[in-house]
Amino acid sequence: MLLEIRTASRKTPRDGRFEITSATADRLSALGASISIVLDDVAGTAVVERLACTCDKAGQTGGHQHQFLVSDLLRTATPERTYVLEQEEGGRLRLTSAHDGLA
Repeated sequence: MLLEIRTASRKTPRDGRFEITSATADRLSALGASISIVLDDVAGTAVVERLACTCDKAGQTGGHQHQFLVSDLLRTATPERTYVLEQEEGGRLRLTSAHDGLA
C-alpha cells in the first residue's frame, strides 16, 4: 500500500531522520515500537519519532509537531532524492527511490 512519496532532506544522512506526514506516522505507530524497514533492498528497523516544532513558521514556534521515521539505515539515504514509502503485507515498510516522473 502506497503511504506517501517524500524527498529526503539534506540532513537525513547525518541524523537518520526521514520526515513523514502525521497520517503515515499514525499508521506506522500502530505497528509497534520497532518497525521493519527496507531501504533500496537493505533491511533494518526504525521507530517513529514525534518532535515539537522548533522552526519559526509564521512566527509561531512549537505550535505543531514534525514526525520522523528514525533509523541508522536512513543514514544511507541520498539527500534530496525522492523516495516512495510503501507498507508491504505483514507491515514491513519499503522505501525505494522514485522513478523519474513520479514526483
